[in-house]
Amino acid sequence: MEADQVEETPARPAVPSAAVTQRYLNLKLTEIGVTPAANLEDSLNDGLRLIALTEFVSGKQLPRFNKNPRTMTMRSENIERLFCFLRDSCNLKLHPQLCPGVTRNDQISAISVIYHLALRYTVLG
Repeated sequence: MEADQVEETPARPAVPSAAVTQRYLNLKLTEIGVTPAANLEDSLNDGLRLIALTEFVSGKQLPRFNKNPRTMTMRSENIERLFCFLRDSCNLKLHPQLCPGVTRNDQISAISVIYHLALRYTVLG
């Protein structure tokens, strides 16, 4: 290669913003008849909408989860079961720190989980 030619590296896709992620989530949730999320922080901490999204895009059923989580422990169990399901059945490896992040209403963690689901099932197929 000559000195004036620069080799371009392929650009890595940027993580979408919260508005784009919420729009994608609500679009998929309305397709299956689940109430759309009002915001990413408060609407995902029980795991029910993420479970519905995962079941819809993957076409697989999560075996057991709390359908009406009342306590923080039940909500946390739903998220943990979802992450185990993604790891074992869907072959999707997520960082372990995302699980408590979603439970604690961390918007970045929720965006990351939805982004990986969309990338795995919508883009990559």
